[in-house]
Amino acid sequence: MKNLILITLLSTFLLGACNVGEREYTSPLPGMWYIENAHGPHADGIVGGYIEFTEEGRFIWNTTKSVIEGSYKDMEEYFEVTYDGHEDSKKFDFKLTKEHLIIIPENSGQKFFLKKVQ
Repeated sequence: MKNLILITLLSTFLLGACNVGEREYTSPLPGMWYIENAHGPHADGIVGGYIEFTEEGRFIWNTTKSVIEGSYKDMEEYFEVTYDGHEDSKKFDFKLTKEHLIIIPENSGQKFFLKKVQ
């Protein structure tokens, strides 16, 4: 009986130790973001717009000239968007700094600097 208890305790400890240091990933994307600055082609029509990412994986992008909607998947180091009415997805690299969410659309020459709207 003592051996069974000892084996149970040891296996519980070892299984728990395997998960030490692992954290569940929480996406920084959900919320409303103001496009404070942009570099690259067509940047003028992007600055001053907003992107809202929902918890459910949808986004609404209000530029100064149009409204774009679709779905997104956060892959931790990048996210993919699929615009409504299109089948192809587009990759966006991103990083979070103290002040900005920096988004770099793949193969576009653009870079967006977004600030979280409180």
